[in-house]
Amino acid sequence: MAGFASVAAGQVQDFTFGAGGFAVVGSPTINERWADLRLQPDGRILVAGSTGTALLGSAGNALIARHLANGAIDTSF
Repeated sequence: MAGFASVAAGQVQDFTFGAGGFAVVGSPTINERWADLRLQPDGRILVAGSTGTALLGSAGNALIARHLANGAIDTSF
């Protein structure tokens, strides 16, 4: 599980983003590694990563999620 925040140009956190200023992606019950975040031209946010680790002998799976510009999960993705 990972979280991210929206910060305005003056380095002030946007507390209207997500829930209380943070958007959360992932699950607390699986081993995840979130590695990249990209802002799309339309303001939507892509977050990518994987599950499992070589140390645990797991091949893992790719993870990708998209959030709306306000931090909510994009359920149309």
